[in-house]
Amino acid sequence: MMIKLSIHLTIACLIGAPLILIVAKISGSAHGRISEKVQNLSAEAFEIAEETIQTIRTVRSF
Repeated sequence: MMIKLSIHLTIACLIGAPLILIVAKISGSAHGRISEKVQNLSAEAFEIAEETIQTIRTVRSF
């Protein structure tokens, strides 16, 4: 059906669709790696903050 409408549009879609999928896959995997790093750094920061607050509570108790 699409070929009947426009051969140029058909070719553009056949070339463009795989390129878009490749870019989406690459950016998705990069996003996953970055998200994991952010999550790990956030956990480290929370752990340090928790230790600091616990130390403050301990010092205040004396």
